[in-house]
Amino acid sequence: MRRYKRICNKLYDARQLEARLLASGGTAKDGDIGSLRLSELAELWYTIHGASLATGKSRYSKILHLSEQIGDPLARNFTAQKFSALRSLRQSNGIRPNTLNKDLTYLHQLFSALIKSGHWRGANPLADVARLKVSVQEMAYLDFVEIRHLLSAAEAMRSPNLYNICKLGFSTGARWSEALTVRVEHIRNGLVTFPRTKNGRPRSVPVTEALAEELLNGQPRRGRLFTSDPYKSFAMAIRSAGIILPAGQNTHIMRHTFASHYVMAGGNILSLQKLLGHSSLEMTMRYAHLAPEHLSDAKRLNPIAQLRQLDANRNQ
Repeated sequence: MRRYKRICNKLYDARQLEARLLASGGTAKDGDIGSLRLSELAELWYTIHGASLATGKSRYSKILHLSEQIGDPLARNFTAQKFSALRSLRQSNGIRPNTLNKDLTYLHQLFSALIKSGHWRGANPLADVARLKVSVQEMAYLDFVEIRHLLSAAEAMRSPNLYNICKLGFSTGARWSEALTVRVEHIRNGLVTFPRTKNGRPRSVPVTEALAEELLNGQPRRGRLFTSDPYKSFAMAIRSAGIILPAGQNTHIMRHTFASHYVMAGGNILSLQKLLGHSSLEMTMRYAHLAPEHLSDAKRLNPIAQLRQLDANRNQ
C-alpha cells in the first residue's frame, strides 16, 4: 500500500519531502533510495521535476496507477521483465499500443529525470525496452461543407463558449486543452498566444482581424477567454451535424482539419510544424501527402502517364 498519497502543491512541502527522502543518501543498489516503493519514487520525481510540467499532475497520477497495477515493488526490484509482464497484461485487457507506449515513456522518463538529478545512481531499468509498433491512424479532416455544418450545430447548442472555441480551433490548429488556456490579453497584434502547450513552450499563431474582434467582443480587458469547458457540447454538436469520426478524434478533428487544409492550399510544411508546435518534423509530415505539388507529381510522374507521353512524342 502506498505510504505517500499526496501531491506536493506547495514549494515548501516539495522541499521538505525531498530533504526527507534524500537524508539517508546511498545509491539505488545499496541505499535507501532503492528501498523506496515505485510509488514513492514517483513522488520524488514529481517533487523535483514533475511539478514543473504542464501535465505533471496527470502524469504523476498515471504513474501511481501503474505502480499499483504492478504491485508497487521496491524501486531496486523494478525491472524490464516486470514492466513487460504488466504491458502484456494490459494489452490482453484491450489497452491500445499507443497508450502502452505512453506507459513506457512515463516510467522511462521518471528514471531518466532522477538519474539526471543525481538521485538515482543505477541504470535506467527500461533503457532497452522497445516500443510497440503502432499502426498509422487514419487522419480524418472535415471538408468545407462539414465545417459549416459543425459551426452551425455549435452555434445552435447555445453553449457560452462552444462556437468561438470551434472557430479558434479551425483557425489556428490549437489543441482543445491549449485553447482553454487562452486569456483575453493573449490576443494582440493579429496573434493568438497559447501559453500552455503540450511541449511546454508558448506558441503564437496569426489570426485575422475579424476573428480577433469576434473573440474579444464583449470580453473584459483581462481574464480567461473561455470561462467553461464545452467538451460535452462539442460531442453533441458533432452528432447533430451528422459527422462520423475515427475513434479518438473528437475535438482533435479541428486540429487535423486546420493542418490538412493548410497543406492542400499550398502551405509550407516547415511553417506548419511551427504553427502546430510539433517538436519533430516527422509528426508534421503526416500531412505532406496532401500537398498539391505532391498530388500533381503523382499524376504526372507515374509510369503509365510517362508511357503515354513517350507515345505522344513518337507520334509527333
